[in-house]
Amino acid sequence: MFALPEQFALLHNQALLLFAAGVGLMVLYARRSDRLAKAAAVPLLLDVNHDYTVHLKERVQVTHNTLLLRFQLPKENQVLGCAVGQHVYLWTRRGERLLVRPYTPVSLRDQRGSFDIIVKVYRPGTSSSFPAGGAMSQVLDSLKPGDPIQVQGPKGNFEYVGRGRFVMESGTVLCLASHIGLVAAGSGVTPMLQLLRHKFADPNDVTRIFMVNVNHSEKDIIMHKELKEYAKHQQRMFRLCNVLTEMPVRNVLKKMHEDYVEGPLTQTILEEYLPPPSSYSIILVCGPPRMVSELCQPALRNIGHDRLRVLIY
Repeated sequence: MFALPEQFALLHNQALLLFAAGVGLMVLYARRSDRLAKAAAVPLLLDVNHDYTVHLKERVQVTHNTLLLRFQLPKENQVLGCAVGQHVYLWTRRGERLLVRPYTPVSLRDQRGSFDIIVKVYRPGTSSSFPAGGAMSQVLDSLKPGDPIQVQGPKGNFEYVGRGRFVMESGTVLCLASHIGLVAAGSGVTPMLQLLRHKFADPNDVTRIFMVNVNHSEKDIIMHKELKEYAKHQQRMFRLCNVLTEMPVRNVLKKMHEDYVEGPLTQTILEEYLPPPSSYSIILVCGPPRMVSELCQPALRNIGHDRLRVLIY
């Protein structure tokens, strides 16, 4: 191999150094641009009165009658723009009929490119409350990947900004909560999942959570495995009580990290498993309207909880 003249070799080495430096600058610029693009992601829901189109990306069976639906946002780097405590409206048409229903996203607020909702599907003949089945839930159940649906929002009476801080829609900031009680029934667990996922994603959120989850049987508990994991691995921060009409067998109960109580839900159960009334406790409730208005609200008032610190979804 012949040797380069000394001067030419020097120029050659300088050129290589300049080239390497240029490549390095390009890589740094690309990384910086990527970080800036991520930081500057614009939410989809910029106007609460505007309708936006999203498409189904995938569907996952959660329980025998519950689905997780993941919707693709128009841009891969986009976020939905729904705060913890808020919900969105999905709407579509079935013939001449307009169907509109509220759903709480269970995905993290900063999830990019998609968002998740959980839907309980009411099929014909499965519920005395909906003999013909749930119109909207059956439409969502029929969606295939790529199918469009309209989304609008976000809406909500309050926002959980994390670490025990709640801000009402009016702008009022509630006194910091060190203890939060959650009362959910059936699919009313979805806004609670939204809050729990955000809380446990933040290692600095030390708020203690006490949850009462009401269902007919163990197989009806939505995202039960996830809730059990919280109860098992976050025992200092999370306590779970399942109120069931149909109780599991006793030898199974001994292996559980959560409590099981035979239903129906009563004031006594709420008093035992929720944090006691104080200026540092807040109670969140989501479930069937009659359960909320005829049982939970009067019971919590009788126990001594301030009505301003009982928030209803």
